[in-house]
Amino acid sequence: IFIVNEARELYFKSLKQTESLYEQNHPTVADIMNNLGLLLKKEGKTR
Repeated sequence: IFIVNEARELYFKSLKQTESLYEQNHPTVADIMNNLGLLLKKEGKTR
């Protein structure tokens, strides 16, 4: 569980940093959002 928590924190951190460098519709931002979404889905944290 620690690894998942750390991964989630790193995804949020990298998303914030990447959004400050690129526009929100940049492919790199989309990749990070997708990976974060997959992680959250696996954790059962979807709406």
